[in-house]
Amino acid sequence: MQCLDPIAIVAIASGLLYCACYVIAHRKIMQIATHRKIWNAVLALSFAAVAATSIFYVLRSGFGMALPFNVSQIHNLSGTVFVIIGIFHALWHIPYFAAYLPKGEKK
Repeated sequence: MQCLDPIAIVAIASGLLYCACYVIAHRKIMQIATHRKIWNAVLALSFAAVAATSIFYVLRSGFGMALPFNVSQIHNLSGTVFVIIGIFHALWHIPYFAAYLPKGEKK
């Protein structure tokens, strides 16, 4: 039996956690505003992790610095969380983006 790649596990777990939180919020167990605050914080933290590991990549490749941890794995995993949550975040804002599109002509 072949195991799932860690990136796939993180992607699936992020999506499932988001969906569970979404259901909890829409069943009025938690406020929708709290749900959004939680996921905005996760989005910000994952962005910070991707940005920080990108800097470590530059230090390692550009200046030949040895690092005591695996930058690549941390970068890939935090990037996966960033992309998954970013997709959900963009979906929240579809009405906002749609307001910028031209309306159909009225006859």
